[in-house]
Amino acid sequence: MSYGWNSDTGSSGGTGFKSQSDDGFASARKAYQKQSRSNRSRNTNSASGRSAAYSGTNYGAPQTPPPIGKDIQTESTHPLTVVQDVTGSMGTWPGIIFEKLPLLGGEVARYAPEYAISFAAIGDGLYAPHEYALQIRDFASGEPLDEHVRMLGTEGSNDTNDESYGLVPYYYLHHCHIPNAVKPILILICDAAYHMKVSKEEIKRWTGDDVESDMDTFELFQQLKEKFTVYVLLRGGYDEANVSDLWKKTVGEENVIPISEPRDVVEMIIGIYAGEMGMFDDFSKRSSGRHSDRLDRVSRVSKSLHSVSAKSAKMASASGDPNAGKSVRSGGKSGKSMRSRSLV
Repeated sequence: MSYGWNSDTGSSGGTGFKSQSDDGFASARKAYQKQSRSNRSRNTNSASGRSAAYSGTNYGAPQTPPPIGKDIQTESTHPLTVVQDVTGSMGTWPGIIFEKLPLLGGEVARYAPEYAISFAAIGDGLYAPHEYALQIRDFASGEPLDEHVRMLGTEGSNDTNDESYGLVPYYYLHHCHIPNAVKPILILICDAAYHMKVSKEEIKRWTGDDVESDMDTFELFQQLKEKFTVYVLLRGGYDEANVSDLWKKTVGEENVIPISEPRDVVEMIIGIYAGEMGMFDDFSKRSSGRHSDRLDRVSRVSKSLHSVSAKSAKMASASGDPNAGKSVRSGGKSGKSMRSRSLV
């Protein structure tokens, strides 16, 4: 059973949220898997590297055009942005992750009732065949998140080992307005290094902005860290050690979270969000309950989020509240419990 809107663990009550289509996200996942079987066998030892291991065309048609002239805004005090790499090297992962992403709301609302989420997808802005290298969805909460994720799509393979991740900080620095934000968080799910520069041509093509010169990607991320708490969920792959080191230098060692199983990603996002609110203990107990039949998942998530747990414990200790981090009353407009069903 999946996470549902306002659904309860261990309870027969509550209808939860059902996808608008009869097969839910099955058709989308099928498309990803078909493409993966045909041309995405990972081969990290190849001399041609990452780009040679994955080839093909679009296999999950995007419906979100580049955000040219588009700004997004939320009045939320606790906005969350989740950006998914949708290039070919991610294989079947985006389809699996997309299936569960809309259902973050129930758990996120537990820790910040006035939450809002912006989902986004990133391809390679330097690769000419990519027509949707930057896909940005407006902030939303509740059931509309389902449609927001459904409008995202994949770009398939490219011809480089690095990606245009620098478009993410550029856009969210210049075109995202969060005037009431107290604890804004941005999470990038990826598997590669970034291009060292974001060219002015890329910026023009994908945002419509005219800038005088290319921009340094590292510096853009440093500026983004002043606006958001930035995490990278990093899948291992091509040149894994060097890629990991680059991201650790960019966003901080504690904020680079290794991932090895796509079905863990939503649970990790919830854990990061709870941890940033000083409520990791509460998350940990609930996660163990949700996945009592999947102890391997509980173990993986706990191990990957050890730095988040430590940070949350410090926050709880600094608050001086002996009960901080242990439990929280559910919130949200509906007033219903936010306990979620098991994530499969």
